[in-house]
Amino acid sequence: MAEKSIVHLVNLRDFGGVERLILDYVINGKEHNWVIINTANSLNKRFNEHANSIIFCNRAIQSAAIQIPSFIRKKALWNKIKKINPSHVVIWNQIVSLEDKPDSIKAIYYDHGAVWEVEKNKKTIDFFKRIDGCICVSQASKKILENKFEHRCDISVILNRTSVESRDSIIADEKKKTFTIGCAARFSPLKALGLLPLIAEETALRGFNFNFIIAGTGEEESALASLIDKKNLKKSIKTIGFLDNLNDFYKHIDVYISTSAHETCSLSCIEAMSFGIPIISANIDGQPEIISNGHTGFCISPTLSMEDYCKKTGMSLPFQKDIYYPENDTIGPPRLLSPKDAADKIIEIYLHGVDDYKKNSRHRAKELFDDKTFEENLIKIVRNF
Repeated sequence: MAEKSIVHLVNLRDFGGVERLILDYVINGKEHNWVIINTANSLNKRFNEHANSIIFCNRAIQSAAIQIPSFIRKKALWNKIKKINPSHVVIWNQIVSLEDKPDSIKAIYYDHGAVWEVEKNKKTIDFFKRIDGCICVSQASKKILENKFEHRCDISVILNRTSVESRDSIIADEKKKTFTIGCAARFSPLKALGLLPLIAEETALRGFNFNFIIAGTGEEESALASLIDKKNLKKSIKTIGFLDNLNDFYKHIDVYISTSAHETCSLSCIEAMSFGIPIISANIDGQPEIISNGHTGFCISPTLSMEDYCKKTGMSLPFQKDIYYPENDTIGPPRLLSPKDAADKIIEIYLHGVDDYKKNSRHRAKELFDDKTFEENLIKIVRNF
């Protein structure tokens, strides 16, 4: 007898880490019979060729953007799921009502960082009390969930993965004429990209004229451009827009830096390591589960307050919720990388040479983050709840 399908309930309006996993390991996967229900009323263009196989949960007619009335959406969602009759529903990184869920269908919550953001209220408390199982993408995610919400289910942890192919690049022993620091991210307040001009300024003050490349687009694009201009750093910092394929980007940088105020389990850091790129990041949330401090880069204790960041950059407040500090196993107000501390570590990697860091990064990526069995392991965890 064939196994029942698994429904994946996910918001496909944007295209980030969650959506990439859906595309790579559900739509293009081979291990299970899936049905995708999109909780947004629009679909990111990356999914256009699969639109006919994706169900819109709030549409009265699947081919039209006319939505059903809000007061019947909860019941309508579960009516659609009941017709599919799956064994499990995987709820990706969002909170939905479970009032109309039948006991015969198990609901599994898959956290990719939402537990940091959602408020603790009746809706979220009820959700975690009713859920049949939880999957977290890092121990940090599990820690936040357990600290914030009561739950009656098991929690499994499965780190994000990437395709770790042979990505060797030529590594010169001598100092190159150019040394490049890269960052790929949405230009959103959360990513705190205003740190990059401050870090570039610090390295230049010490006599190191490094190149900085930032890939991405978003709401803070003009604010970041203004800061770069104000600091007279146009020659050393380039923004190159959104890249559909980041392979060339990773191949042309020497260090990858994550400036984000909060990171659950950074796919971009994992990808950079698979190219043998050392990482610099704040020691927050799930980052030290990816980065081996001193071996594949550095996890730096963050000391810059949100308020000081805003004063120094003129950019928006990155994050207001509490984050996890693995160094002392505490949860508290968010802090950011100090530009001076980040500059110190970039210079340290440059002076030491990147060879050892590259070798260590490749090895760690192959050991921990190879995606060969990711879908199989994920589905096994889901079905075991």
